[in-house]
Amino acid sequence: MRTTLIDWLLQVHLRYHMLPETLWIAINIVDRFLSVRVVSLIKLQLVGVTAMFIAAKYEEILAPRYAGRPLSLVHY
Repeated sequence: MRTTLIDWLLQVHLRYHMLPETLWIAINIVDRFLSVRVVSLIKLQLVGVTAMFIAAKYEEILAPRYAGRPLSLVHY
């Protein structure tokens, strides 16, 4: 399921035109969090998007804003 989450994070990353470092930091945060906590499948996307926002706070000049329909893991 991690690969599905990473694919989804990549789509979010591309959609919001973020820096490459933001994606790598987000993946690092997800991996580190999942190494110490067990997360239900339902909350996995929440972990991913939270990691992306934390990474964006470190790397991006402007944090991404929600603009329209959210991307969903349901389509996988």
